[in-house]
Amino acid sequence: MSDFAALEILASINRLASEIKSINPPVEVPWYKTYIALISGVTGITLAFIYNSCKEHFGNKKKIKKYKRCIDNEVERLKKHSKMRVEFTLNTLDRMISNPNVIPWVGSIGFLSTCFDNFYHEVVHILDDKQNNYLCFTYTYLKDAEKHSAAIEEIARKGEINGIYNLLEVMLTSYCGAYLTAEIYFGAEEVNTFSNIEIAKKMGFSGRYINLHDKSRVSNNIKP
Repeated sequence: MSDFAALEILASINRLASEIKSINPPVEVPWYKTYIALISGVTGITLAFIYNSCKEHFGNKKKIKKYKRCIDNEVERLKKHSKMRVEFTLNTLDRMISNPNVIPWVGSIGFLSTCFDNFYHEVVHILDDKQNNYLCFTYTYLKDAEKHSAAIEEIARKGEINGIYNLLEVMLTSYCGAYLTAEIYFGAEEVNTFSNIEIAKKMGFSGRYINLHDKSRVSNNIKP
């Protein structure tokens, strides 16, 4: 065989090897690998859904606790506000007993109910019946007290005095009711009736009005 013929054969073998290498037949994927990929995808979606649901649930729970804490803090402030107004009303009644012709200054200072107004609907489902009732009673009593205070101011502005003493007593009942129902909301023993005098004495107050009415106490029904 000549050198030329040998070179031709070698070239043919190289071309054949190149053609074989260029052929890339499809590789068959085992069936179980397909199912593994499918299961992995479904599992990933499920875990993501569970994670988002848990995040939303605990996020809402945390938010509700924050709203409840806001309302609790507000009721605590209103309880102190009611006690302050009870003292003010008792002092005004004492002055009127000493001098019935003096027109008193009452001063309607109002109260804030921001947390209750904005968040009550968010927390009502976590309150038991007792908490729910007495929470609402507290705000109702305070609204009534402010109405009586405004009525007294209107009478005093006209320079009149008739009816002021009675309105002061009604206003005292409202502030005592607000104080008592706030205490019950926070866990104090539940009652159906209350005495202004007993509540005022429990707060540590005394004076002519209390001494005058101590033996003739009138019980007031808890709202409604």
